[in-house]
Amino acid sequence: MNYLLPLHIGILALTAIVALYSDHLGFQYLRGKRPFLDEGRMRRLHHLVWAGLVGMMATGFLMFWPAREAYLSYTPFLSKMGFVAVLVLNAFFIGKLIPISGHTPFAQLSPENKTKLLVAGALSSIGWIGAGGTALWYLGYDWIRILFGN
Repeated sequence: MNYLLPLHIGILALTAIVALYSDHLGFQYLRGKRPFLDEGRMRRLHHLVWAGLVGMMATGFLMFWPAREAYLSYTPFLSKMGFVAVLVLNAFFIGKLIPISGHTPFAQLSPENKTKLLVAGALSSIGWIGAGGTALWYLGYDWIRILFGN
């Protein structure tokens, strides 16, 4: 099972690239650099992020289960799971918001829809940074040894 953490981190890296690209497109839309976002592309990117989340949750669960009692009493782990919960719940919310950006420029959206998109973007950033940062915090420098064998 020594392969699980590198696999977990590899899935994270690939998913982060997709999420950052999606965020880049969203930021261009927000700034008016893109009048619309291609709904099909955004759905495909959203599905890739979902696949990454599922992959990370599966590998995470396989690492968690053998040491569940220790993990459940470890505050940093519980904090990370809180951030993961934010990501998962927000992913459902983002999926419902995708059509908004496909038909109306951001500047012409209702204040309610602007707020929804901005809140979803903020929650996504908070979730990814929080989960990744918390994981690095509780792993310390062990993640370098685990990935590279040093």
